[in-house]
Amino acid sequence: MKIYSIADIPQNKVIEFFKFHWGSTKMVISSGVYDCSELDGFAALNEEGDIIGLVTYIIRDNECEIISLDSILEGKGIGTSLINEVENVAVKNNCKLIKVITTNDNLLALRFYQKRGFVLWRIINNAVGNNHNVCVELECDVELISGEDILCKYGSTFASVIGKGHAEILEDEQEKIIGLKLLMKNQTGRDFEIDERMADTVGVIKVIVHSFTAKANQRIRQ
Repeated sequence: MKIYSIADIPQNKVIEFFKFHWGSTKMVISSGVYDCSELDGFAALNEEGDIIGLVTYIIRDNECEIISLDSILEGKGIGTSLINEVENVAVKNNCKLIKVITTNDNLLALRFYQKRGFVLWRIINNAVGNNHNVCVELECDVELISGEDILCKYGSTFASVIGKGHAEILEDEQEKIIGLKLLMKNQTGRDFEIDERMADTVGVIKVIVHSFTAKANQRIRQ
């Protein structure tokens, strides 16, 4: 295992890692909405060059905040090694503290951070339920751009639409049924009959998008 700065790794590999493990590069936490593929960080690579762990962070106001931390192999010291790299950066930047936000039901994360010297500082009651802001991304036309033997020339083409808005948990059974029918129609192309008993067994979240932005990175044709 070797640790590299994210800046030294082809961005498409970082993007693919987040999308495979999280479904998106976007991370929404109480301190803001972040595109983790554009943040500073470190990655752990195995002998084959595959990413087996990744951490991202931001530094502002003399504080270092860990935004994401992933390790696909437990008990191998990957997460600890990545945290150590962030701690070294924080010291070099004269940060007063390093902080991370997680949910109180993520017991593995709580145990991991506490074993490494982190302490519970603040509990935000119902933070997830109270923060309804969301960011959704739809992406297409993703294609690898090869840099041959030059790492920094690798990239990818893509086109995406990003919407920002808010989410709400549906309580009305009829509205849940409509939402579930639309979901199944979109995913399967078929119409399904869904009754109140079926709808009562699942939670449905409605996302209302207020604004859209779009971006694309296209291959230049010679």
